Amino acid sequence: MSQNDPLFYYDNGTVRNIPGLTDEQRLGEFEDARSALRLAQIRLGEAPEATRGNFDLEHLKAIHQHTFQDVYEWAGKTRAEEMQIEGQTFKSAPMLYKVDGYRSPPFVPAPMVESDLKRTFQQLQERDHLRGLSREEFANQAADTFARINNAHPFMEGNGRTQREFMTQLAEQAGHELNFDVVSQERMTIVSVESRMEDNGGMRRLFQEISDPDRVALLEKAQDYLSREKVDWDRAYIATATPGREYQGQVGLHSSELVIIRDQGDMLVGQTRDVPPETLRAGAVVQFTASGYPKGGAAPQVQRGMDYE
Repeated sequence: MSQNDPLFYYDNGTVRNIPGLTDEQRLGEFEDARSALRLAQIRLGEAPEATRGNFDLEHLKAIHQHTFQDVYEWAGKTRAEEMQIEGQTFKSAPMLYKVDGYRSPPFVPAPMVESDLKRTFQQLQERDHLRGLSREEFANQAADTFARINNAHPFMEGNGRTQREFMTQLAEQAGHELNFDVVSQERMTIVSVESRMEDNGGMRRLFQEISDPDRVALLEKAQDYLSREKVDWDRAYIATATPGREYQGQVGLHSSELVIIRDQGDMLVGQTRDVPPETLRAGAVVQFTASGYPKGGAAPQVQRGMDYE
């Protein structure tokens, strides 16, 4: 979508919005605040029933509509539909690309968005909405579902928050948990690009981690530690070590519980107990085999950066 389209963007490239904010930062702050409030309403059962629906296209659209109703007139409308913006009819360009610093393939063409999603949701229904699966099986299938929804990129803005809420609800009804709060923006960007290039390994590994309470806890501790050290972890690819794998890298930070290995911007979080104590110092190159987390851990999934064998 070109940022020169006067129906969708103001002259400076900011998306047209209900409060009429032309400063992108102020719009972002307003969107964050209002969407957080609306998402809280969904989670507390104070939103329309459709926002906790049947895991179909209408359910996804209802989440988007409720979440962004204060920000965009076209909230709840997909790229395949006509939108009303300040009294004028707008229709998305067929192709949409994400400007993210990577050579990202385009998303599903606008005219095909809804048919593509309906196939995804039909498959989800045929799999009983992923109920009755082990955590590991659920994580892999949920990752594939998330990737397909993300590749369709049904809305002009607000896809991430909408998809995360949809998947969180899907996990709950299947008896599992997903914690997206521990996923850095950089990691989500990279695995999303990879999935659009038909490599879903990174997305599967991500879901293995955010569905495992022990690995979530370790990531939370690491991110809190990094924040206290004034390291912007959201701009790094940060993941936990996979049990049974061998790693080698340079120690960035460490505490009594965790060690953070750094490699060209990537961060790997391991357990301090796995690293020989005589080598555990900032800047030292260490080699170790990751042990299991308190309740086990996930099977090896994808190799990236320091994860290469």
